[in-house]
Amino acid sequence: MIEDFKTLGRLGKCYLFVENVVGLGLTDRSKTLMAHRLSSGIREMIIKGDYFSGNPSGTLKEIAGKIEENIYKENAAIVNNYTIWVLNYGLVLLCSIFDDFLYEVVQEITTVHPELCSWFTRTEILASFMNKNIKEKISVIVNRLRITEGEFFDFTLFTQEVQIKFKDADFSKLIEIYKKRDKAAHTDSYVIRDINELQKIKDLFDKLVLNLSLKTRQKWGTTSKLAEMIKATKIK
Repeated sequence: MIEDFKTLGRLGKCYLFVENVVGLGLTDRSKTLMAHRLSSGIREMIIKGDYFSGNPSGTLKEIAGKIEENIYKENAAIVNNYTIWVLNYGLVLLCSIFDDFLYEVVQEITTVHPELCSWFTRTEILASFMNKNIKEKISVIVNRLRITEGEFFDFTLFTQEVQIKFKDADFSKLIEIYKKRDKAAHTDSYVIRDINELQKIKDLFDKLVLNLSLKTRQKWGTTSKLAEMIKATKIK
């Protein structure tokens, strides 16, 4: 069963965490405390350790204090960017959650239709899919699971407002999101500086989860948690 409902919950919790942290920000006091925490232990290491040869100018205590001061300034600059770090690592987490969902889709389809595993064993297919980049995952979805780009980004089940909002969504846009994700994850770059941009990505993932869940049920006869919940709901 595709856990579409659980995935939507994970996306929501991740986004709300980021929104709360970024929205509330950090007080000057909390920034100061964090910077001091990051700088702790320097003085003790230098005073107790044999780090110098010859005769350094000043006492070890004076030297340690100056080094500690310089490191504190560097750490204060780092702490000052914590909120934007959270924003960018929020993107990393959202993409990871969406990756998990795509894996579930492949897992469920190949369970219901084992004949699709003719090119490799199901275990090999799933293990390989987990380690693929987004372009390679798209290739599997299109060429193996026969879900076209048009079907992948079919938002006709949503409101007109949603359709207009994501009218330009396609595989190239999804790949661009993952390029930003990779840059944030591997270089600590600030690829997103506005919570609204992250919200739009989260909203896109939400709609893709619902759409792909529907498409796989229609095309492959799979089941999903959300569909089962709707069926089981009784209105008196």
